Order: sequence, then C-alpha cells, then structure tokens
Amino acid sequence: MLETVREHKWLLLALFGLVVLNHYPAASHGYMIDDFLFLEGRWAAGYHGYLDFLTRTEAQHFAPLYFAVNYFLFEIFREAPVLLSLVNILLFYLSVALFFILTLTWTRALPLAALTAALMAVHPAYVFPVGYKTANFVFICTILQLLALYFLWRSSRCAEPKMVDRTGGLVCCTLALLSYEWAVLLPLYGVLMLRICGEMPWRESLRRSAPYAVLAVMFVTVYWITAGADSGLSTRFARMGFSLPAYLAIFLFFMAGHISLFIVPRAFPFMMTISRMDGLIWMWAGIMGLLLTTAGVLYRRELISRLGVFAAGWYLIGWLPVLIAMLGHPSAGQAFEPHWLFFASYGLTLLIAQCLLWLGGRMPVRAAAILICALTVCLMAVSRLQHRVMHTEKEYCEFWLRFSPPNPIALSRLGQIHFREGNDELALRYFNRLAAASDGQHFRELNNIGLIYHRQGKLAEAERYLRNAVAINPAFAPAWNNLGQVARESGRPSMALEYFLQAVELDGHLPAARLNLAEMLLIARRPAEAVSVLSAMDMRGVSSYYRQEAAIMFVVAAETLRDQNLIAQALANARAMIDGVDLDLRLAQRFLNTGQGKKAEEILRESIRKESGAAASYLMLGSYLGNAERFDDAIAVWQQGKQRYPAETQFDKFIREARKLQSSAP
Repeated sequence: MLETVREHKWLLLALFGLVVLNHYPAASHGYMIDDFLFLEGRWAAGYHGYLDFLTRTEAQHFAPLYFAVNYFLFEIFREAPVLLSLVNILLFYLSVALFFILTLTWTRALPLAALTAALMAVHPAYVFPVGYKTANFVFICTILQLLALYFLWRSSRCAEPKMVDRTGGLVCCTLALLSYEWAVLLPLYGVLMLRICGEMPWRESLRRSAPYAVLAVMFVTVYWITAGADSGLSTRFARMGFSLPAYLAIFLFFMAGHISLFIVPRAFPFMMTISRMDGLIWMWAGIMGLLLTTAGVLYRRELISRLGVFAAGWYLIGWLPVLIAMLGHPSAGQAFEPHWLFFASYGLTLLIAQCLLWLGGRMPVRAAAILICALTVCLMAVSRLQHRVMHTEKEYCEFWLRFSPPNPIALSRLGQIHFREGNDELALRYFNRLAAASDGQHFRELNNIGLIYHRQGKLAEAERYLRNAVAINPAFAPAWNNLGQVARESGRPSMALEYFLQAVELDGHLPAARLNLAEMLLIARRPAEAVSVLSAMDMRGVSSYYRQEAAIMFVVAAETLRDQNLIAQALANARAMIDGVDLDLRLAQRFLNTGQGKKAEEILRESIRKESGAAASYLMLGSYLGNAERFDDAIAVWQQGKQRYPAETQFDKFIREARKLQSSAP
C-alpha cells in the first residue's frame, strides 16, 4: 500500500484537493438531527460507565465505537463545530483514497481507479454524510473495512499468510463491527473480492474469509442479546399493514430511488419514508425488478464483464440489511437512509466509471476529457446546492419535508427549532401535525405542546397535555419534570416535589429534573437531601449550562447547610466555570427562588459595592426590594443604577411604577 501511495502521491494530492474544494462548505454547517443527542448529552447519559459502551445499546444500535468516539469528540469540540466538520472531511478523503488504492490493487487499471475515486470525491450523494457531524461512523467503518479487505487480499497472495496480515485483518474487522452494524457484510465482500478480482475458487474464497464470518456471527449474537431481542421486528412488520409483496415493492422502490440519485444527481434528504402504497411505487418496483432479472440473465450467459459483476455484486450486497432496517422507524412507515449504503455505493460508482470509460473510448481523446471535466463541474455545482440547504438544521428540515412530507423526525425537529426561537404558533402547528399523523405513541409531541402552553402561561392547558403524555408513556421522565414545573407555578409545591422525584427515579441522568428536585428540597428546607441529589448528578455528556446550574445550586445548598468547608469548595467550583458578575446574578436568582431573599440581597449589594455589578444587578436588587415593599430602598438602588448606566431605559420605568405603588400604599 505504501508503494502505491508513493507512486501516485500527486494523484492522491489532487484527489485531496477535489474533496476539499467540493466539501469545504461543510465547515459552516451547524449541528443537526442526531448531533443534538450528543450535544445535549441525551445519548451519552445512557452510558453510566466506560464499559457500558460494550454492554448497552441506544436507539437499537449496538455500535460501541460510534457512541464512544462521538462522546469524546463532542466533549472536546462541543463549542467548535467547524473542527468536527473538518474531521469528517478528512475521514471522507481517507475513505476515497483507500477506495482508489484498493481499486488499483484489484484491477491494475489506473484510469478506472482514478475516475471512480474522483466521482466519489465530487458526487452530491456524499454531501450529507460529510456535512452531518455524527455520520463520522460511516467513514470510520469504511476505512476499517477497507483495511480488513486489504489485509485479506495480501494474505491471499501467498500460500502461507503472514501473521501480521491475519492479525491486522481480524483487528480491523472487529473494530469495523463495533463501529457500525453494516460491517457484518464484510465476509461477503471478502468472498466477492477473492472470487472475482483474485480469481480464486469459491471454496478457497470462502475458506479465506471464514475468520471474518466467525467475527460477524459473534457480533450478531452479541447484538441480539443486547438489543435485538427487544426489537419486536415481527410486531413492527404487522403494524405496518403491508403485505409481503408490497414490502418487497417498497424495497425495490428505494433501490430505484438510490440508483437514480447517482444517475441524475440531486440533493437527497437524511431519510426517505413511505407510509402507504401507491401506483408510483408499484411502477418503479416493477421496473427495478425487470432490471435485476435482466442483469441476472446476462450474468448467467456471461455477457457481463467480470469487473461489472464485481461492481454490481458489491452494490447489491449492501442492500441485504435494508430489508430489516426499513422497520427501524415504525412511526414513519418504511424508512430508508442513503448513508446506510455509503460503502456499497462504491460498487455503483465503479459501474458508472466503467460506463464513462467505455463511452470515452469511443470518442476522440479531447472530447472524452471535456466530457469528464464537464461532468465533474456539474456534480460539484449540485453538491454546492446540497451544501446550501444544509447550512442550518432549519433549512435542511424544510427541504426534507418538501421531499418527504410526512417525515416525523423533520416535523419534530422543526417544531423544536421554532420553539427555541419563540415562534410558538409555528411550533404548535408542527407538533399538532406530528401528533395527528402518529401511530398513537405521540407522547413526545404532547409533551412539547404542553411546554409551549406552559411558556405562554396557560398552565391548565399545559397540565392537560402533559398528563396525556404520561398516560401514554408513564416512563417518560421529561413530561413528569414538566408537570412538576407546572405544579410549582400553580402553587402546589408538595405535588411539584412528588413529580420531580418521579422524573429523577425514572431517569436519574435528566439534569433539569435533578436540578428542579434539588431546588424544591431547598424550598422545603431539606438542604442535606438537596446536596445528596446534586452529588449523585452524573456530569458526563451534560451541557455546560446544566453543569453551571448544578454548581450554582450546590453553592445555595451549602449556604443553607451553613457548612463552611462545603461552601468554600462549592464557590471555588462555581467560580472556575462562571465569570464574577454572571455568577453573582445567577446565585442571587437561585437564592430568591428558594426563599432566601436576604442572602440574595447581600450578594447583589456586594457585587455593586465592588463595582463589578452590571445593570442587571441594580435591576434585580431593586425588584427584590420593591417586592418586599421597601420602595425607598428600591428607588435609591435604581437611581444609583441609572447614574451608572444611563443607557438602560428600564430604570425610569421601574422608578415610576415603584412611586405609583408607594403612593397607593395604605
């Protein structure tokens, strides 16, 4: 391999330039979809210890390397999405470079290897996995599988394989399996490579690939123990309401759509879903079935070249797990995610490259060169359009809905985006649309609708939706946490405490619930229990905001306990995370929330005395004094703040209101 790299270093450098030129816009993409599951710590919270990556599964994936790598990447680069994008671009380039090296090794055809790699570098079909930060597992798995195939190829070239080749192949195969379930196909790819490219007999090809097959069987067994037994595949299939012929028709329709994506390049969404059958699906399924049958007949009559058989076989092998993976999102119907086939799509790209070279061989050299250059520019232009719709998650989800209108993930993400932006009516529209189209398991949407009504101050409506959410799924901790907040604001502290306890019992790694529970315990003057609740909080995968809030709450609990050692430790921890003015304001607010106004006043006055206080310090202190009907003190604080921050207009407003209340007081 190193000899190939040295011999073709300039070509590999040009390939790197193509990848960077085509995918540099990915550096400006924001986080989207599953990225937030790592960013907000929702998936990392499912792993309570480092060994849990090997013994637990999230979202029915058993991919320890995927979860572990992204856990650490999002811990390190949480505030630097550009670096995560650069990691993806580099991994994608390494994948394409390895495809080039191995194609050249297998075929000894430099033009074919170079054109295949160039098409992969610029094709818009690969824009999404490059721009989607948590899709790095696709490239990691690809690199590991290609290395495993390289070691298998080297060992097949000699009668007695070297120990380094056997060991290297097994290690790479194991790591590939731990990074992505699709690697269970590696033994089949090994047999295909040895039989067609290596011209080995079937029996010898099977024998050489047997160690990879053993590892794949072991992986499937472990997967079934940890995740598969609870997947309920037969139940899911029954819930779809499709017959077996209809199910296969959808499968062929997805295949036709994926092939057309490469022949007619265009932007493609994260996921394509089908919830009902129509005539178009049957038509495309029939066309695809005829094409596959024709290809089979041509193969039987040996009218297809060996390399064509290799490319087609490579592509078709990748579709085998799709028959099961289509059931992965039962609420959306049948689902297909194009990045599932990144590794397999090499075969389709190889076929396209063969066709282009065949066509170019029947044209003048200059015309063939112009054709290749024009095609490259065209593919890069379409890629740029795809990058443009991926600039923000909002833009991408809106594009996604235009392509696949009923998709629940796009609807849910758009609802959450509009909720964060404060567009309550739009958020309600998306969540209600999602709830109406669901399969009766719409507790998340009911919870989100309840959150919107809670923010609008409509506590009765919020409580009704939240109660409906926990009625559907009593184990859904976020809804219990939100019910607790509604109960607290409705003046029912004992019920709020009960709801927060329920949320923490159901999900001890939900930071908001644990913080709310600690605050309610402080209000109930049970600081020792609050300290215990905060001490048990697992900070792995938790966002910086919740880490800071936990540190602040710990200071409040320590002050309430009057434990000087604990106070010093808690303050040092909080000051290491939060700047002075911000810390003073947030501490004061928490003391006010827990009914310790005198302590809040002391903090704010000290902040103002040190001249480190912001305008907000004066506003908060004056508001506290005004609520305590100490109007003269409040007015004095606001006037002092007005002198120091004349641009702040709220001081005059608050002073007027305080004087009005003062004059009307008995």
